[in-house]
Amino acid sequence: MRCTVTVDSCNELLNYVQKILDMSVVGTGSLDDVKDFEKPTKMFRLVGVKNRFRLDYDERLSAGYRSMSINVEVGWEMEQGGVVFKPVSEWGNVRRHICEVQVHLKGFNGDESPDKRRNYVAWRNTQNR
Repeated sequence: MRCTVTVDSCNELLNYVQKILDMSVVGTGSLDDVKDFEKPTKMFRLVGVKNRFRLDYDERLSAGYRSMSINVEVGWEMEQGGVVFKPVSEWGNVRRHICEVQVHLKGFNGDESPDKRRNYVAWRNTQNR
């Protein structure tokens, strides 16, 4: 599962990413110590971050496309016919799934230009990854 969030400024991007980090447990360690974390409730396990806004990022790796891609693991159960996400502290036997949250900066990737997006998709489809 993937979602895209578009923000208007660098500060908004940083604030959004910080909120995800605040709600995340980092790494793949044991869940035994999670119950004592401070608020906000830890809802995700941070699995990976790809920061294509870094100054040293080689834009040739993505045809000039820039974003931040955050992979988080979520725990969930079916309750009363719907999906309910569970805090990490309750992940005993819940189902889990890794999601990608893409954070884009408005106007940065020429999002007003459908041609640029088509060019990126065509380039991405030629990559064997």
